[in-house]
Amino acid sequence: MEGMKDQLIRRLEESLEDGYHGPSMYKLIQGLPIDEASARPLSKRHSIWEIVNHTAFWMTICEKVLEGMEHPAPGELDDWPKRGSTKQEWEESVSQLGKAADALKKSIKDYDGDFTEITPPSDFSYEWMLNGVCNHNLYHTGQVILLRASNP
Repeated sequence: MEGMKDQLIRRLEESLEDGYHGPSMYKLIQGLPIDEASARPLSKRHSIWEIVNHTAFWMTICEKVLEGMEHPAPGELDDWPKRGSTKQEWEESVSQLGKAADALKKSIKDYDGDFTEITPPSDFSYEWMLNGVCNHNLYHTGQVILLRASNP
């Protein structure tokens, strides 16, 4: 039987890599030109680049919560980091997404608490938070699919 840590890590990997849901976030952004990553084909919506930074941001927050940081209240943080403007900065954002996922996987492996405990000061468990970040990854993968399909 698969343990909780293994389940959470597998779910995180599936949310970014090769899940059953269709193209993965990683496949959608690998080799994506900077002009498409920066584009806003749907007015008043975030760009793919902003979505990549936002997704990495929340995985990093979850990593820090597992390491003892209090979970921030909704709206407490600016969770849409600014995007850059150069090809090198775009490549760094793509790399950072993978690094954030790897760091979160390591934090899950190293966590010695009970995943069913509540994350202070929130009212939800560590397990719920981690499943939530996986759902968040999938939600934003869907947005990237729509943005790529909408980009002329």
